[in-house]
Amino acid sequence: MENFNQPIDDELLSGVNLTPKALDDLRSTGGWAMFIAIVGLLFSGLMILAGLMVLIFAFIDDNLIGTTPNAIFFLMSFFYLAMGVLYLIPMILLLRFSNNARRVGQGQNSIAIEGAFSNLRKHYKMLGIMVIAMILLYILMIVIYGMFLGAMMSSF
Repeated sequence: MENFNQPIDDELLSGVNLTPKALDDLRSTGGWAMFIAIVGLLFSGLMILAGLMVLIFAFIDDNLIGTTPNAIFFLMSFFYLAMGVLYLIPMILLLRFSNNARRVGQGQNSIAIEGAFSNLRKHYKMLGIMVIAMILLYILMIVIYGMFLGAMMSSF
């Protein structure tokens, strides 16, 4: 089995050129990545805006909003702000990838290729970390729910 984690020899890459089809695919991928990044940035901004609005509601008098405690609004605000900021980071990396990929499509530039793939690697690394964190959060929630359910069942 081959080891793909070995460093690549510079002499091996010195004669590598992208075909016109590869350049076209990279340019097309850059366009779609730009679209996804812009939509993601907009939704991230909306989440941050929603978090700030909920934070404002946390400071409003209880008589205006009913019996809901202000602590719930602070918790919701923190959740929206954290999710908005966490979602912002991969979208910025995707936008950087798209800019470099589109620059490569205009003229084969090794620095742009390197930048494009570096940002794409960082983008997927960040998404992978977020997926691992969500899986751990789900496991934690299941354990807490199980403990709560066990405590409820033992009282009967």
